[in-house]
This record gives sequence, structure tokens and C-alpha cells, in this order.
Amino acid sequence: MPSPRKIAAAGVVGAAVLAACLILPALGRLATVDGTAPAAAILGVPLAAVLAGTGMRHYGPGRAVAVALAVTAVALAATGALSLVVAVSALNGSSTTLAAGVFLLGTPVTLVLALGFLALQLVPARTDDRLAIPATGNRIA
Repeated sequence: MPSPRKIAAAGVVGAAVLAACLILPALGRLATVDGTAPAAAILGVPLAAVLAGTGMRHYGPGRAVAVALAVTAVALAATGALSLVVAVSALNGSSTTLAAGVFLLGTPVTLVLALGFLALQLVPARTDDRLAIPATGNRIA
């Protein structure tokens, strides 16, 4: 059975892949002001769920949810701000919109990977392992 740390690391990679898959449907909703909340839900809810679910055994429930929400919030905020910059740049007729678009697509993936692995280094793992069976085989001990 893989260690809880490896499961959390795999969850970070999985969330980054999920972000790469969901960024285009989320950006499609950002055309209107009313689409901001659905775009955040399309991208944010699956990311937070994957990060929290895979980090639960490593961090513990409270820290796993906190790490997942922090990573997701930063990724969503940066993606939203960058999408606004790309939209304004496109409206001004800038020729750099292709490069900005590529940067926009890579931002959530990069942030999820960087912040997820940074959290694995900085946030302490759970200390009590109440879910594991003790080495003696006695479940009460």
C-alpha cells in the first residue's frame, strides 16, 4: 500500500491534469459577468475535491481541506485575473494575445503543481494515526 504522502503527491499531479482539462470549459463561461461563479465552480470544485480527498490521510481532515481550499483559491484568483488581462489585451488589438492565451492555459496547472508540492513540504503531516491498526495486532491497544 502506498504511503499517505505518495497518495497526496499523486493527488497534486491528478489535480493539475484535471485543471488542464477543465480550464477551457471554465474560460468559456467567463464571457459574461454572470458566468464567473459557474466558471469558478467548474474549475474549483473538482480541484478542491481531488486535493482534499487525496491529502486526507497525509494531512488529516482539517489540514487537507485547508490546503485544498488555499491551493484552489490561489489558482482561481490568478486564472481569473490573467483572463481579464488577456481579454483587455485582445480588445485593444494587441498581437501578443496568442502568447497570453498559452500562458493563461498553463497558469492553473503550474500553480496547482507548485503550491501543492510546496504544501507537501511546508504543512506538517498528521501525527496521530488513529485509522491504522497497531503493530501488535491488538485493535484496542
